Amino acid sequence: MRRFVLSTGFALLLSAVLTGCGGSSSKVNNTVTQITAAPSALSINSGDVAQATFLPENSAGTPVAANTTFTSSNTNVATVSNAGAVCGGQWDATFVVCTGVIGGVPVQGTATITATAAGITSPGVTVTVHPRVSSLVFFPSANPFTGCTSSTQGRNLDPTVVHVCSTQGTPDAGGACGPLARDITSIAGTPQFASTDTSVVTISTDIANLAVAHNPGNAGIFVNLAGVSSPTTGFRTCMPKLLVLHLASDPVGTNTTTATMAAAQTLTLKADMIDENGVGISPSPVNIVSNNPVVASVSTTTLTAVNAGGAGIVAACVPPVCGNNTKTPIYSDIFQVTVTGSTPGATVYVTSSFAPPTGTAPVATPVNTGTGVASAPVGLSGAPNS
Repeated sequence: MRRFVLSTGFALLLSAVLTGCGGSSSKVNNTVTQITAAPSALSINSGDVAQATFLPENSAGTPVAANTTFTSSNTNVATVSNAGAVCGGQWDATFVVCTGVIGGVPVQGTATITATAAGITSPGVTVTVHPRVSSLVFFPSANPFTGCTSSTQGRNLDPTVVHVCSTQGTPDAGGACGPLARDITSIAGTPQFASTDTSVVTISTDIANLAVAHNPGNAGIFVNLAGVSSPTTGFRTCMPKLLVLHLASDPVGTNTTTATMAAAQTLTLKADMIDENGVGISPSPVNIVSNNPVVASVSTTTLTAVNAGGAGIVAACVPPVCGNNTKTPIYSDIFQVTVTGSTPGATVYVTSSFAPPTGTAPVATPVNTGTGVASAPVGLSGAPNS
């Protein structure tokens, strides 16, 4: 309780300071025009406490300090402290103990929490109070995740196949929750779907209960409610069946897979993918690498000619960019690069592992591989051992 009073007192003190700083009050907009509320809904086990956030704001949408009071539409179901902490049941007089079992029966039902400041009332936060959730059971109807989903496409999730179970109250005779638990789905609020790997699949914020596929790989979909999560159900974004690496400048339907370049020249590459469903993804989320970066190097999709010679460039579907949580990398055909010009000479040292003739010292003779010209021998401390 002291913490809540101190917080409210600080807000009042801040308001007084802002409005009494040597004539600067006219420059500070402390007029409350709206109160935002988050989240819009809470699901609370009876006897548990959850925090709703209410922010008084001025006309510019900037939070301002204001004395705020809180109201519950149904105090038999949920009560709220001076700081907006919501009890699934009854707070004691000091807002320390939240009692969720009344007369031996867990509190259940709904209530709406609102905040009021300077005559302005917030939108309501819908609170659902229910017996304690012990487990969630997720049964995808007709197994909607069979096979794979192509990137950017979605799968509908059916919230009606999620069962919320509680060990409080009289157990059901069986069913999804088993013989020792009670199915409280109808009174527990709405479970929220989530993904184990958002690089592979996300839950849409624009369309309710839609799983949207992203990069190829494996992930899991599960549901949350009142701090409890269900087991995951596997979800797979389709892997590439074919990867084609070509020039980004190619017209549609044309794939250039070789290039002759001069040193320092650059080209932009592009990788296209045909996935397991036969759907084309362009550009595909892959890594592009060179097998001979001394001749031609790659940074993201930019190919740079370095020195005369030949190199092979390949696109690879490997974690975590592509194929996350899988163990099978997939590669494109080789994009062949020829860099024109003379190959720069290198120096090799020619010698023998045999002991030198009596009276002579072992030597190594430098030879320029570009010109074939040998230089003066270099003395060695002993004959090489190989």
